[in-house]
Amino acid sequence: MGNIIGASKIARDITEKKLGEDKIRNNERRFRSLFQNSADGIVLLDYTGSIIEVPASGKKIIGYEDHELIGKIKNDLVNPDDLPAITEVFLEVVSTPDIIKNIEYRCLMPDGTYKWLEATCHNLLHDPLVKAIVLNFRDIAERKNQELEREKLIETLNQNNTDLRHFSYITSHNLKAPLSNLVGFVKLLDDFEIEDPILEKIMEGFKTSTIMLNETVSDLVKILVIRDNNMIALKETNFNKIFNQVFAQLDNLIKEVQPSIDMNFRYAPYLVSNETYLESIFMNLVTNAIKYRSYDRPLLIDIRSYTEGDMICLEFEDNGIGIDLERHKDKLFRLYQRFHDRPNSKGMGLYLIKTQMESLGGSISVESKVNVGTKFILKFKQ
Repeated sequence: MGNIIGASKIARDITEKKLGEDKIRNNERRFRSLFQNSADGIVLLDYTGSIIEVPASGKKIIGYEDHELIGKIKNDLVNPDDLPAITEVFLEVVSTPDIIKNIEYRCLMPDGTYKWLEATCHNLLHDPLVKAIVLNFRDIAERKNQELEREKLIETLNQNNTDLRHFSYITSHNLKAPLSNLVGFVKLLDDFEIEDPILEKIMEGFKTSTIMLNETVSDLVKILVIRDNNMIALKETNFNKIFNQVFAQLDNLIKEVQPSIDMNFRYAPYLVSNETYLESIFMNLVTNAIKYRSYDRPLLIDIRSYTEGDMICLEFEDNGIGIDLERHKDKLFRLYQRFHDRPNSKGMGLYLIKTQMESLGGSISVESKVNVGTKFILKFKQ
């Protein structure tokens, strides 16, 4: 008895066809469910940019009804300033199946205002379930407003900073000439013997105040020059050479205090930097160590360099009176901050060091204990 093969094949084909149709219907239902229930707005466009369909979520974001949207060209809802960018993206998407492009633009609202939207454009014209350009979008008005406010604030701060810099330049330069005359006058007074003790005291105070004011203006000018100097000459520099230059300039002070100084640069003897800035930085570190030494023990200064990743590090440590970091850490590198009542303490040195380090692309940090000592860690990016 023979088998009926044809009927079996027909049944199998019908079953496979039905399964395929069921799969397509299920996919359509899933797509429709996602389309209608998406939290983001969705718009379906044809290849010309005309709106085919918009679910409730999309209409809620942009505030239009179906009859106001269907058949409308996308260009009608775009801010004219954003239209060139939108058109470029749309043409690229239309000509490239499956490509996805992101863009931000302003959409026209029913009341005539514009709302910032962030959109993702996806070409699914070839997909039998979709047959459209899919535009997913979300409201980013709040984020954009914050960005615009931030940009405006930055612009205002930059302008204020420029105005303050000009004011500082004008003030400091206008003060320099009369201060130079005063300093010269004070030096002339050294040649005169003043017999009246009250007048002598007055003149001594005048001399001290004039010298301090002159030093302050000079320091401020130095800071302004550092902050405005975008082109800093760099060259390979030897740590040992720079410190020897500093010690030579401080020879009398070092002979008076007689500190014990240990230097170890064998792990990182060189760095590429600005020699003038380095000399100023190290000069301030050494003079600070001497100025804030403990009177109860000999001064010890330990200086060493080493590499750490792409950084060259220098540690400068002393056994001086230290700093109470719990009280002063937040204002340690601020201008005119004093933490000890020592003679000639202006609160300028650490601020100047930090300014110079930052201009070199480096950083400075500090470790300190009261009446134990202080360690400064300077990191130079190579």
